[in-house]
This record gives sequence, C-alpha cells and structure tokens, in this order.
Amino acid sequence: MRPVRQSFPTTALNVVGANDATVAFFATTDCEVYAEVGVYEGSTALGIADLLDGRGEIHLFDFADRVTPAARRLREAGHANVVEHANSRRLMDSYTWSLMHVLAAHTGPVFDYVFIDMEHGTYDLERLESERSAEKRRTSRTN
Repeated sequence: MRPVRQSFPTTALNVVGANDATVAFFATTDCEVYAEVGVYEGSTALGIADLLDGRGEIHLFDFADRVTPAARRLREAGHANVVEHANSRRLMDSYTWSLMHVLAAHTGPVFDYVFIDMEHGTYDLERLESERSAEKRRTSRTN
C-alpha cells in the first residue's frame, strides 16, 4: 500500500461564482454570525457579507492559500467583519480542526449559520463531532 501524498486538489476548482441558493436563503433569515467551511475564492462569503452590511461576523475556514485571498477580497469590498481560520495543506491539518477549536472554546452556539461547501473536498465531520462529544463528556464529569 502506498501512502497518500495529498487529499486535496492542487489545480483550479470547477466552481464559478457564489452559491446563489445559499445567499438567497440566508437573506430570509435573521442570522448574523456566518461560517463558511471551504471558501475557494470567497464568492458566496462576499454575497453574505453584502447582506450583513457590516453587522455580525463572517468566519472563513479553508487552506491558508484560499482563506487569505478570500478574506482580502471581502475586506477590499469594505467588509471588516471577517475572521480567518486558515490551515496548511499538511496531511491531517483539515479545516475541521480549526472549526473544532472554535466550537470547543465556547459552551453554547457560536454560529447562526454554517455553510459547508462540499464542492471543495472532503471533510472529516464525523471526527469533529466525535471530538466535540468527547469534550462535552469530559466537561460534564468535572462539573
């Protein structure tokens, strides 16, 4: 068996523009703290940022070479309420780890709306949930 050298695309993705259905649905809600897992160029996040118009927060989770330019794009469009959660492309440094750390640092809900864009790769959501559940069990035993 050969080891996996990478589990992510290194070329451009076949994604054009924002996820219009997500932006349209978000517009019908009162949500103000948005998280996007997998941002690519940030088109969907930009649509959400335009809707928020400076209110709330926009959390971006992706590889550093995707999050940094996407966050810059939002800031250049006048949106200062952007929080970057960047990961490397090393094996096992998935953006779900950053998400897990944010969730573990809070006792209650953190985000009003989470958009998990599965077009950008695979996510170890089961591990995230497992770690979150284990943390809750540890916390409940100490209280």
